[in-house]
Amino acid sequence: MSLFKILAIAALAMVSSASAQAGVALSNMGLDGMTYSNFDESQNQDANRRTAVGFTVGTSDFAVTKISAGLFASSVSQTMAIYSNVAGKPGSIVSTSLSTTVGTDDVYSFSFVGQSGNVLTAGQTYWAVLDTVGAGSSWYETTPNLAPSDVNSLGLLTYVGDLRSTNFGTTRTWANSPESRTFSISGTAVPPAAIPEPALTSLLCLSGIALIRRRMKK
Repeated sequence: MSLFKILAIAALAMVSSASAQAGVALSNMGLDGMTYSNFDESQNQDANRRTAVGFTVGTSDFAVTKISAGLFASSVSQTMAIYSNVAGKPGSIVSTSLSTTVGTDDVYSFSFVGQSGNVLTAGQTYWAVLDTVGAGSSWYETTPNLAPSDVNSLGLLTYVGDLRSTNFGTTRTWANSPESRTFSISGTAVPPAAIPEPALTSLLCLSGIALIRRRMKK
């Protein structure tokens, strides 16, 4: 097998490995992040009462593609917001999803593709909060209680915990929630662009040497 074919196969393998770092990063709704059927226990979400699900980004930046949750509302357009972390509680909004109309009991997804601020910083903690300003809805718990976990073993995010608030005004009062809400978050690891992977650097060097040798033989 020629050196060029070997290099091409190695490069494809690296691309496939990078692609594998995309998908459901945290979930208590199965490997696909969309499987839930026990819609029997919920917490109301409205102008005052909110739930926040916390997570910490791993060693690479993380581009959020969608967040899914088991919800109920009366045909209301809603969004999911990602907040920064301030002293273990939601701080300011970092990114907001596209809107989704929430209706009867089901799993609803909120897309962050192309949304500003959807690339989260490595090592930082964030909070996902359902935007229910002016509209009430219900966010279902898992039964039995099941915290989100790294179901696909990607190592991209780590679950921190659930919080609930009874006052979402200018002074937000958050308390630990003993129950876990239905939740999944999907996305892709974003490696630092300025620092090539060592294996990729080696491949580029070998490619250059091979090209030089080939031209010298002609």
